[in-house]
Amino acid sequence: MPHAVRTNAVHGTLRALGWARFLVVVAALVLGCARIEPPYAIKVIDGDTLDVWTGEKIERIRLIGVDTPETKDPRRKVQRFGKEASTFLRKTIKGKTLRLERTEKDAYTRTLAFVYLPDGRCVNDLIIKEGFGYAFVKYPFPGLERLKAFEAEARSAKRGLWRDFVYERSYVGNLSSRVFHRPNCVYAKRLDQDGRIVFETRKRALELGFTPCGSCRP
Repeated sequence: MPHAVRTNAVHGTLRALGWARFLVVVAALVLGCARIEPPYAIKVIDGDTLDVWTGEKIERIRLIGVDTPETKDPRRKVQRFGKEASTFLRKTIKGKTLRLERTEKDAYTRTLAFVYLPDGRCVNDLIIKEGFGYAFVKYPFPGLERLKAFEAEARSAKRGLWRDFVYERSYVGNLSSRVFHRPNCVYAKRLDQDGRIVFETRKRALELGFTPCGSCRP
């Protein structure tokens, strides 16, 4: 292969991977595949998303059933407890070889998966149990009821983001999307009378299958 062609190929690879991630992969190869078995975590995007090296490529993983406060969405400010959630995930998986239980791709082509540590603990469970995220209940998936129970446990124990969580006297549900909001949420204010339902408690909204709004975080 001509030198110019090889050079262009290398630069193309660097642009595709990003310098930081490329160097991590090279380091893994230098240390020896026997010492760093894939899948190996190489980057935390935010509290519920990470990149792993599979031995062949970098794969973006979205933790199924987990929703943590936003830190990367350019349309929103960094949400309360978002940085703490990212830090918790980073510390939990740092230097670990992971086991992935993949399910499917989401709308952003990320792989939805349960992620397990070498000792068998499920990272998805830990984030919810320790109060660093919410159980994402909009779509059914295996383990849904388990994560809902972990969220209720964390909320009752006032762990993490539930420590000083503010409850409303009522909540407004969207009958079309089946999402519920705090009364002062911009999306709640847009609803007409025929398209809304009012819940006396957050618990009641969840019992009826409504999903918390990702913006006002009820």
